[in-house]
Formats: sequence, structure tokens, C-alpha cells
Amino acid sequence: MIRSSARMLIPIGCILVIAASAVAQDTAAQWIWYPEDASRDCYKTSRWFRAEFDLDAAPVEASLWLLVDDRQTLWVNGQGPLEEAERTLASLRYDLTGVVAQGRNVFALEGWNGSSVAGVIARLTVRYADGREQIVVSDDSWRASREGPDGWTAPDFDDAAWQPVMVIGDAFSKPWAEHEAFYVPPFYTDAELAARAQRVASLVAQPEQFENDPPADAQLKWINGMPAFVINGEAQTVDSYRGILDPMREHGRRQIALFRDAGIHQFSVYARLDKCWSGPDEYDFSYVDEQIRAYLSVDPDAWLSVLIRIIPPSWWMEANPDELVGYASPGELGGDEQSRARRGSLASEAWLSDTSDAWGALVKHVEDQPWGKRVIAYQPGYGISAEWHYFGSWQEQYPDTGAAMTRTFRAWLRDKYETDEALRAAWADPQVSLDTATVPGIEPRRYATHAAFRDPATERWSIDYYHCHQKVVADDIDYLGRIVKEQTEGHKLYGVYYGYFFGVQPHTQGGHLELPALFKSPNVDFFVAPYSYSKRFMGDDGRLRSLAGAFRLAGKLHILEGDIRTWLHSRDEYGRTQSREQSLAAIAREFSTSLIERAGFWYVDFGPDGDGGWFDDPAVMAQATKLHELATSALQEPREETAQIALVCDLESPYYLSDGPGMKIAYRMVEDVTTELHHIGAPFDAIHLDQLAESDLERYRMIVFLNTTMMTDEQVALVQRLRAAGNHAMVFLWAPGVCSPDEFSARRASAVTGMDLKLVDQWVPGVIEATGDDPLLAGLPSVEVQTIEVTGATPLAGFGDAANWYNPRDTKTMEREYTAFEWEAIDGGLRWAFDTVHNYSDIHGKFAMDEADGIGCDLRLESDASWLEARLVIKDANSAEFATASTTRSRRMRTRHGRVCSPRRSPSRSPAAK
Repeated sequence: MIRSSARMLIPIGCILVIAASAVAQDTAAQWIWYPEDASRDCYKTSRWFRAEFDLDAAPVEASLWLLVDDRQTLWVNGQGPLEEAERTLASLRYDLTGVVAQGRNVFALEGWNGSSVAGVIARLTVRYADGREQIVVSDDSWRASREGPDGWTAPDFDDAAWQPVMVIGDAFSKPWAEHEAFYVPPFYTDAELAARAQRVASLVAQPEQFENDPPADAQLKWINGMPAFVINGEAQTVDSYRGILDPMREHGRRQIALFRDAGIHQFSVYARLDKCWSGPDEYDFSYVDEQIRAYLSVDPDAWLSVLIRIIPPSWWMEANPDELVGYASPGELGGDEQSRARRGSLASEAWLSDTSDAWGALVKHVEDQPWGKRVIAYQPGYGISAEWHYFGSWQEQYPDTGAAMTRTFRAWLRDKYETDEALRAAWADPQVSLDTATVPGIEPRRYATHAAFRDPATERWSIDYYHCHQKVVADDIDYLGRIVKEQTEGHKLYGVYYGYFFGVQPHTQGGHLELPALFKSPNVDFFVAPYSYSKRFMGDDGRLRSLAGAFRLAGKLHILEGDIRTWLHSRDEYGRTQSREQSLAAIAREFSTSLIERAGFWYVDFGPDGDGGWFDDPAVMAQATKLHELATSALQEPREETAQIALVCDLESPYYLSDGPGMKIAYRMVEDVTTELHHIGAPFDAIHLDQLAESDLERYRMIVFLNTTMMTDEQVALVQRLRAAGNHAMVFLWAPGVCSPDEFSARRASAVTGMDLKLVDQWVPGVIEATGDDPLLAGLPSVEVQTIEVTGATPLAGFGDAANWYNPRDTKTMEREYTAFEWEAIDGGLRWAFDTVHNYSDIHGKFAMDEADGIGCDLRLESDASWLEARLVIKDANSAEFATASTTRSRRMRTRHGRVCSPRRSPSRSPAAK
């Protein structure tokens, strides 16, 4: 397959499992863990397990299969740690012949969990001389502890004080049975598999009506200013239920039925492509069929969207090592998608070719089935949590330096520059060539000549790379959409998780900056995003993460993912509401936001531990019924645009910001300013800068330019005309227009704002002191401004004494997460050296401190670290805390460390805006 410029969800961030009490067990072997929420209470730490069992006689053979999410150490009858005899993916087989004996035996197991869910499953098969077999499995007879005390592996250790384990589910439980890294066949018998298949078959039997139903024709239409799915000519509201719970289990089926009975008949079905893809051109989509039919068996009137996570199977990645994502940061590849995931590169031609073949085969297969007539949309998911954020970006691993991306980047440069001479001139690099250009590493991406801003005249290397990097993601999305439109002859809808703006940092590594290009695609109908994770509490604005007005202008649909953690959720996270009343209010707030912004709405339920979903409550479902009726009535009432404020945002400007200081400043400004805009009580439209010219400018009385630091000459001229016309109050933030595609200049920012601006060569505080009698200052409160005049300084007693410092971590943490943590006294201070897997560390000291006007701290970076942020935290005897702002040190940047607090004050007035 040839990649060309024209070629052209389902977050799993939270995966939970259902307690055994809620479901029947299909296998004797059961997933167990210590009774806790592992993803919250057991992060990168161990739990300890013991089990006793009796054998009838001396065995002639004993074989134990053991699978622990994520790692294990095993002792049997005091012997160990034992080495496995065989490994299949994450499942280990131990030969216990000669280790277990007639009578009492004891398993002792340390299980380590990295993150997310945790579990242990075991199945021991013992064979006797007379041919009999005895099976020992993990079940509720096992015991567990949060600590492994001395002697815990000994057979005679008293574990009476340990807790009974929590049974999570049988061997077919999610997520393990659906994750190709976990090999579960050793934990069930052929008879158990057959019995489960028979039970599943009874659950997915289809009504006869599907044979005679017409195939679905689904189109996106705007009716009276509101979006609708028109299915076979009938307009439907865009509100649906998307659960990640197992539709084969009673618990999952109950949640589907609740929404069916509330009058909501749109559902999203989730499945994984790797479970259907066993080899080159070898597919078995029966698993997808079962998921679809399970929904339809609960609600025969359902209309379904099929969400497919398109991660390639392990065999593909092993066969294509040069097609994987590479990271500029060091370390081993793993499974954590936020970090250094082992995944196919989005720039890989091989990945795209093979994946699109499998994707096309899946779509064709579903369309050919009777139940395919009830499918109205297809959605592929890739990247972090299937949301098309580039792997590793959330932890700033600086993707993608792999061979595939390097090839694609060079091809992109060849299309743009054509000759080495043109490339060298653009990059100001006489050595580079189209055949040798590489992906930039950490340093040129994290820093910039002007601290926050890249200079296009000298730093186009990173600018060009990120344009290529972002275009690759959008091209993949568009290409997969074209396949759907071709396979369905345009009768089905296509959408993806994309278009996030708020709450994304850094935008360059993992954002969705090529949304304007996808707006122009005929293949993409809708875009999905959850609402803000930082603004979910009662009293918060519950804002969208997208620029909703931009979607309406483009004629595309935005769907708000309402993953609302109600009071039924087992973990206090992500703004979980604390009561039924708060939950009803939060649901009403988000649903109302979708109506106001003319978006669709999904009830998303990742499900708590236990026997109820997030919305499994009569009051919640009664409200869902009323909200569905409200959305239906909204299609009947003509809507008019009422916002008189335009919030103008830009997706091109992030290319010209450094990943370090630039992105951090932009993120803080965007979040804080938008919060204040929500507080004023007036509606506003959030649109893209490149849409400003086509907007209804006469309707707006105020235009706020939020992050428009890069403007083309045409955009500068438009803003100048608007400013000269004087019809709008105009608010400019930061440095609008300071960058163009070709230069960095304060002159440009002055032309945009009409203010006399200049560049300074140092960091300055982001505070404005204003005095005088200007009417704009009237009524503003007086603020005390503190300064300090240094007349003398006394060294802090004991600061340079190594004995006064200590490391607050325990021994196990240090062994697991640190390779260095040392300190020594030096002249006038302390030298501290550390190396850790974390992106932070700290060292503590205790000192007696005399009363002082301020504290100064001199921090010097001596290692080869390219970036360091430091913060001084002071606690008094009562643990009251004061913390300085973060300061930054690097090989490329020097920062001054401000002094802390002062009694010297002078009155002034400060404007409300920063």
C-alpha cells in the first residue's frame, strides 16, 4: 500500500471487573485477588497469597498453570522461589512433580501488580499411578495479605489473620480473556468450554425478524438546528448507551435492558480486532458476531455502533519489529499505552495495510450477516485508550522515532522540499539531506530559542516533524473511514474519538491538531470526546473537551461521552458524585450541555465492582427517560444561535510552541481563562481561528483570542480589519500572531493587537501592576504587593549536614523503582544524585529555622539531565505547608530562583485579568 497525502473508541483507561457474587461461574478455576480495588489500592506493589490442599496419594505427575496480572514469585511446601518449566505469553507452567506430596500441601505466592486491574488464577493437575486425576484451583478458599511477614512461605506459618480472597470471576472473565497477552486456555477444561458455548448460544439467539428487515441506511442530518441520525428515513435523537460490561453476563444484560426500557435503543458494541486476527489474512469474526447478537437478544429494536480497538496481535508485532513505535526517551517497551507501549507505528505502511485489510474484512463480514442490518456506524480505536492519542504522549515519551516513522518523515520532507538545498535552507542546517533526516529527539522538541516559542527560521526541524506526526494520525483515520464508506456504499456512519482541545498536554505529541483536515473529509461523520476530567465536581462547569462551535460550523457531529462516575461507582475518582442527588444533577448538567452545544450524548458505563452499573438506579433511569423525551422534542423546535461571544482558538499555534515551557504556559492559560469565561454566565461559541472569516461576525459583540500565537498574514489582516471597524470588544491573550509560518516577531503581535509590544531576553513574572485613575480600574480591589530588599543573609544551620537529610521511601520501593539515591555534604550545601523510573523524586530535611523575611535557595544542575523542575516545600511543626512555584533548570536555559515572602508592602491596584 502506498501512503499518500490524499488517503485517506472506546477508552479503556478504567477497566473494572465484576465480583463473583454477581455472576455464575463457568469454570472451577477463578480469578482472585486481595479484597480491594487493585487499580486504586495496589499500584506497583505486592500482595501475598496462601492456599492449603490435600492430595489423596503420592502423585506421579503434578503440573501447575499460573497466571498473575502482572508478576509472581511462587513457593510450594517451603521450596522456592520456583522456576517455571514452560511459558505461553503471560501464563507459566510449573512442574511440581516431586514437590507436592501425599497429605497436606501449601502454595505461597507473591503477586505484584503494576497498575489497573490485578488478579491471580491457578490450576494444578495431579495424576496418580492408578490413572486418577485430582484438580486444585484458585477459589475462595485461598487467603491473602497486604504484607509478607517473616516466615510466610513456610508450610507451618499461621495465616489465620489473613483475609479471605476476593473472587473476581471465572477464567473467561474480562479483561483477561479478551486480552491476547493473557493465555487462559490452561485454566478451563474442554467440558467447561463446551458448557459455556452452549450457554452463550442460548443468549444470542436471534428473532426471526432480522431475515426480513431491510438493511439500515443511516445518515447524519441537521433538523431545526439539532443533529439527528436519520435511520431508514426516520429521525432519531443521538443519545445512546455504551457499556464495557459483558453482554453475556446477567449483570451486563441488565444494564442494556435498563436503557431499552427507558426508550433508548442506540447502543455501542465494543470488541478487539486482535481477538479475530490469528494470522496473515486469517480472521474469525464469530467473537464480534456474539457481541452484536448479545445486545440484539436483549433489545431486538436496537441500533448499534460497532467500536473496534484495532491493536495488532502479538504475532504481527513480533514479525514486524521495524514497524513499531519508537520513543526518544530511554527504556524498555511494555504494555502501558501512556508510556512506552509496544505497538505498531501509525506511520507504518505495513501496519496500515494489514490493519486496513483486517478492518475491511470485519466490516464486510458484519454487513453480510442478518444482524448487520441493525448496525448503523463503525468506529476504529487506536492510540492511548483507543482515543487516537499517540502512544507514550501522556507521559511525554516523545514518540515516534521508530524506523517506520523515520521513513515516513523523509517521504513527507521529500514531498515538501523536493531538494536537499531547499531542506537545508529551511532548517538552517548545511549537513541535513532528504535521505538522512531524522526524527528530532527530546532536546529540540522540549526547548525552543525563545523559551516558549519555536523560531520558524531556525527551528523548523521540530515544526516539520510534528506536522508530519499529526498528519499521519489524521490520514489513518480518514483511510479507515473510506473503507467503511466503500464497504457499506455510503449507507453507514463513521466516527472516531478525536477533536480534543481542553485537557490535552502536550498537544504536539498526542493531541488532535489535524481536526480541520478531517472536517473536510467526506468519510468522517462524527467525533467523540469525554467531558473535562478536571471540572466534574459539583459547582464545576462540566465543560466539553472539544470546541463545540467548530463542529457545528463544519457540519460535523460532536458526541459528548458522559462517563459520569455516579455514587454507585466503587472508587472516589474523576469527580465521582457522592449521592443520588448529586448524580442526577451531574447527568442533567452534561446532558443539558450536549443540547446547548447541539451535540450527541453517550451514557458510558465502565461499571463498578459489584452487581450494579453506574446508572443502575430507578431514579437515574427515570431521569434518562425524561432527558430522552427532551432531546426528542428538541428536534421539533427551531433553534437559533444566541451566543454573542466568540472564543477563538487555534490548532496550528501548538506546532510553534516548545513541548516544555511553551505547552505548560499555554495549557495553564487555556484552562484558567476558559474557567473565567464559564463564570460570566453568557453563552459563547468556541471556534477555530481558521473559521473566523466564515462565522457570523455580526452576531458577536466580543471576540476572545485565546491561544492564537501563530497567525498567517491573511489572519492578521482580518483581525486588523475587525479592530479598525470597532464593532467588537476584542480580548487578546499572550502574544497573538507573534509567529507566522516563516518568522517570529514582536512586530507581528503588535500589528494584531495594536499595542506596542517588544521581546525581552529573560523570564518575567506574569503579574501586571496598575495604578492611576483609568475608568477600567474603578472598583477593583487594592492588592498588597510584596517585595524584599536584601540587607543581609545567614546560611541555614545544618543545611550542609548530610545527617539532617533522609529518604522517605521504604526498602522495597527503592529496590523496585530506583537505581540510585545518594546524597553527600559539600561546601555550603548538599549534593543529591538519584535515578528512578518515575518522573519525580524528593528528599527531605529537618532544620531549626530562625524567623526571617525570606528564604533563598541556589539550585545547580550538574548531571546530563536535559530538563529539571524543582520546588522547595517548607512545613512547620504543625505540618502547615508553604511551597514555592516550580522553577526550571536545563542545559539550555537558566532560571532565577525568586525569594520567598516579605513584610515590605506597597499598595497598588491590579486588573482582574492576568
